[in-house]
Amino acid sequence: MKNLFNIGMLVLLTTMFTSCEKIKSIFDVEVKSTLEGMLYIDVEEPVQKSTNAYDFYEEVKVSPLDDEDIAEYEDNIKKIKATKIVATVKDVNKADVVFEKGTKITVKGTKVVSWTLSEPWPIEIGDEITLGDDVTVKLYKAVTEMLTDLETLTVIAEGTCNQKEVYVTLVVGIDVVVTANPL
Repeated sequence: MKNLFNIGMLVLLTTMFTSCEKIKSIFDVEVKSTLEGMLYIDVEEPVQKSTNAYDFYEEVKVSPLDDEDIAEYEDNIKKIKATKIVATVKDVNKADVVFEKGTKITVKGTKVVSWTLSEPWPIEIGDEITLGDDVTVKLYKAVTEMLTDLETLTVIAEGTCNQKEVYVTLVVGIDVVVTANPL
């Protein structure tokens, strides 16, 4: 009889704890936001004059805590997930600018995630590419893991351009969904 009472109490306590967690999860807050890194790409005159492609490299730091919503719930974040990564051209100073095949966009923290353009990208204001491929789920998972640790990420654009003396403003946006519980 005593064992039956102990088992009953154990079941009751387990049920109460599980119910409390379910009730607490009712108060979860889901916030959608975009972390943005602005890359000011400057394709300069190369030292070697006899070339048809001109190299560029630019990087910017992106901290999840720079986002007001993420900073507000910093200590109460249950889950953070990268859902989409998009590179958008905000400005370009010349016409007929093309980033050549092989140009890379990289997100770097404790892990390194890169997308390599398989085709040339004509650079026009407002044009955007969603960074993704056959292994996108794996790559987004790596970005999600870095964001979960609230790491400051480095976003890098590097490659070659068909013209020199080009200035391009490229915004790399990481769409995230944050689940937090203020209780």
